[in-house]
Amino acid sequence: MKSVCGYYRTSSKTNVKGDSRTRQSVSVKNYSKTKGWDVKGEFYDVISGTTNVMDRTEFVKMLSFCEENSIDHILFDGVDRLSRDLLVSELSYEYLTKKLGYTLISV
Repeated sequence: MKSVCGYYRTSSKTNVKGDSRTRQSVSVKNYSKTKGWDVKGEFYDVISGTTNVMDRTEFVKMLSFCEENSIDHILFDGVDRLSRDLLVSELSYEYLTKKLGYTLISV
């Protein structure tokens, strides 16, 4: 069974009390289940989507977790959870996939 990680993000502290994290987690877990994958780690940042991914505490923790556990697939509820800024998205995608070898999937 393939092990994967889920990354969740909300930009607003008011969303922390809402269902954002739960909704994102359910989406990632449901998708993983259809593929027969196991979500081994879930990481959640409360930070603006324009912030570089390497400046996000939980994102950096997730990359370390993935490296330690030989996980190469990172799942997001939607592409905007990686970033809402096109340039940040493109640079992050290029770095994570081409340089670090991750597969990024927007479920």
